[in-house]
Amino acid sequence: MVGFKELLRRLKVQDQMTKQHQTRLDIISEDIGELQKNQTTTMAKIAQYKRKLMDLSQRTLQVLIKQEIPRKSGYAIQADEEQLRVQLDTIQGELNAPTQFKVVKNPPANAGDLRDMGVIPGSGRSPAEEHGNPLQYSCLENPMDRGA
Repeated sequence: MVGFKELLRRLKVQDQMTKQHQTRLDIISEDIGELQKNQTTTMAKIAQYKRKLMDLSQRTLQVLIKQEIPRKSGYAIQADEEQLRVQLDTIQGELNAPTQFKVVKNPPANAGDLRDMGVIPGSGRSPAEEHGNPLQYSCLENPMDRGA
């Protein structure tokens, strides 16, 4: 049989165990609080480092752009851009060709000088007339279209 002394001893052991459990729960609670505080601090640092990473990435990209622009200037990015550049160069060359269009709006008083140079139509000295083609085009005509 179990006596009162045995019940009293069991009660004391249960009280001790309860105090040990409570102490351990307090320690765990403090650890959880510390971990939560550390998590908050870590999340703030992560956000700060992400912002810093984005800033450095943008700065790096700007430096790369500034380096690549001079290095790539004059080169096409795509093949069709290169074709457009060639076409524009051809058109620019045609526009800048001084022998393509020979038109004198107002002949100067000494037109004889220009006749000697073969510039005035009908002077008999133009390159077109030398080949049997009289010079008969206006500023709107393209002399290259005559043969067609």
